[in-house]
Amino acid sequence: MRFVEVCCSSPNVHRTRLEARRRGIAGFPEPSWADVEACRARFEPWQDERLTLDSMAEPAANIELALGYVAG
Repeated sequence: MRFVEVCCSSPNVHRTRLEARRRGIAGFPEPSWADVEACRARFEPWQDERLTLDSMAEPAANIELALGYVAG
């Protein structure tokens, strides 16, 4: 098993994306920016082996990196 972590290096873009998102999943309300900040405050950095991608990068580049990593 290989893990891929996706982060957004721009808090402004992250917030804009979050506030524009409408998943429409019954029983799962959309998180607020306050929810994200609260989660971030209690988040412990991941120590296990993983590939970390930045969602600010070009999607094609991230896909290429992820496929190469998963293929081993």
